[in-house]
Amino acid sequence: MQGLVKEEKLDSFDLPLYTPTMEEVEEEVRREASFTIERFEELSLPIYGKIRGKDMALAIRAVVEPITKHHFGEKLMDKLFEECAQLIETELLNEMTKAKAVQGPITYVLVLKRSM
Repeated sequence: MQGLVKEEKLDSFDLPLYTPTMEEVEEEVRREASFTIERFEELSLPIYGKIRGKDMALAIRAVVEPITKHHFGEKLMDKLFEECAQLIETELLNEMTKAKAVQGPITYVLVLKRSM
């Protein structure tokens, strides 16, 4: 992407991404008070075998493309996510050489019951 985007444009981009902790999710459910937590688990499944950076980049693109397209323009989207896939692939290869399994993303699973 070097040379395709002005530095000011890049510096002014902010992706509002926040990943809460288990405690924060639990506190928010309690504070809102419409539900009680019946079960709450944190899942982080190890990823074995061949993972493709392209597949992970497509998942990221599905979430962040609207905001990136709005900021940088539609013409750059394919190039941006191709480079994203290459970076992810490189990182995954580095991780796979260090361990047999790469830690997957963390997912919270909640079973909620409506409060009376």
